[in-house]
Amino acid sequence: MSTTENTEELLGYLRGRVECECNRMEDGAMREALEPLMERFSIQALARVAAEMAQQPAAEQTQAA
Repeated sequence: MSTTENTEELLGYLRGRVECECNRMEDGAMREALEPLMERFSIQALARVAAEMAQQPAAEQTQAA
């Protein structure tokens, strides 16, 4: 294997690891932020609101087009 192939393979691996670590950190922060809400509301209610909020930007883009 050439050095170029090794470098590309290493960069691909590192990108994957960075993405996984960023997701892990984001998930941890989200869980921590949700704890007080989960004390008051069910996870199903929180998920429903989150899903509605996630769809709002898509609906706004559709209306603007």
